Amino acid sequence: MTPPAKSTPEAEAEPLLVEHTGRVVTLTLNRPHRRNAMSTALLEQLAAELNQLTGRKDTAPGALVLTGAAGTFSSGADTREPDWHDLQRRAVRRAHFRTVFQALHAAPFPVVAAVEGYALGGGLELALACDLVVAGEGASFGLPELAVGAVPGGGAVHSLLRRAGRG
Repeated sequence: MTPPAKSTPEAEAEPLLVEHTGRVVTLTLNRPHRRNAMSTALLEQLAAELNQLTGRKDTAPGALVLTGAAGTFSSGADTREPDWHDLQRRAVRRAHFRTVFQALHAAPFPVVAAVEGYALGGGLELALACDLVVAGEGASFGLPELAVGAVPGGGAVHSLLRRAGRG
């Protein structure tokens, strides 16, 4: 018989926190032990919450704020997930990521990325999918996957050029 897996506060925490303040909804990526890297569970929960929020017609929020816990927006995809290289699970993650992007683009209310600390890889792509990016003084943006020849899959290069311009 194998012993049960050790339970840690990080493992038990909700990967996404939802806070309603008046008509403003704040979604907080809550995996500070992994610098808010986007796991399959986080992407799934984020996609479901965004679909629910954007699907409301009469009770839609006035605005949505997307942020990260503990001074980091997101370090991107969680490449340390045990099934990271499994092709079927990768397809599931991509589908959730696509759903998140579609929901952000279709939102009938303004979506603001409140960025502190790192916004890397998929985290930068997530921020760029928002209508407005508000960056703290110590915010740092990057696409580290470019250093290993990988192409950002969420449209970051196009979005970044559109937002920041050329040159």
